[in-house]
Amino acid sequence: MLAKSVPERRVRFARANTYHSPPGLTHSLESSPVSSAGLLTPPSHTTMLPGPTPYSLHPHSKAPLKPDSQIRLHPLLSFSTSPLSRYDLMDAPSMMTSHHVRISSRELAEPATSPPVQSMTIVSPHLLWKIRVAPRSTSKRFITVADVLNAIYENLRTNITGAEFAALPTEKDMARATSAYKQRYRRQRDSRAYEEEKKKGMKRVDFLMGFTRFMGISYAGLGSNYWMLNVGDQRL
Repeated sequence: MLAKSVPERRVRFARANTYHSPPGLTHSLESSPVSSAGLLTPPSHTTMLPGPTPYSLHPHSKAPLKPDSQIRLHPLLSFSTSPLSRYDLMDAPSMMTSHHVRISSRELAEPATSPPVQSMTIVSPHLLWKIRVAPRSTSKRFITVADVLNAIYENLRTNITGAEFAALPTEKDMARATSAYKQRYRRQRDSRAYEEEKKKGMKRVDFLMGFTRFMGISYAGLGSNYWMLNVGDQRL
C-alpha cells in the first residue's frame, strides 16, 4: 500500500450516527421584531473556503429561482466578510458572541427571516448533505435564529460513515479531513474530554477541513428556499 493511504486507516468511525444535544438554547422561543438586512451573494474569496468544490449541488428545479425580493435574513445569519457575530461551528450555538458578549435568548428567538418562513434548506459545496431547517417549537409556524443554528450544528455533529469518507475525491482531501478531525479533539484541554471527543470519531464538520468560522448564509441560487453556508478560517 502507498503511504498516502495511511490517513484513511487512522480515521475513527462511530458504529452508529449519534448526536449529543448541546447545553443551552432551551429557552422558550418568543418572537420579537427583527432588524432587516439585505440579501448578499455567496463570497468569491478563496481564502474563505476549504478548497476546490468536490461535490455538485442538485437543485429540485431545472432553472434557478430568484428569492422573494421582500425576504431579508436576520443580521446574525446574513453573510458578511465581517460578521456581526463570532461563532465556531465546532461549538454549540449557545457559544455565539457579538463584541465578546453572548447572544441573548431574545435575539436567538427572533425570526430567521423577515417576513418569517416555515422552512429552509442550507447547502454547502463542501458537504455531501443538505441541512433542513424547520420550527422546533410546536407553537411556532416559522423558523427562528436558534432553529437555523441548531440545525446546522446538529447536522455537522453527525458521525460520518466509511463510505462517506471514501466519497472524498482525493487522498489529499482525505488527509485534510483527517487533520481537521485531529485538530478538533486536540483542542480539548481536559484529558477526559479529549479522549471522549476522539472516541466519537470523525464528523461531518471535519469535511469543512478546519474552516469552521461561521460567516453567515446567503442565497444559493438553487431555488427560493435554498441558502448557502459560508465558512471562513478561524485564524482570520
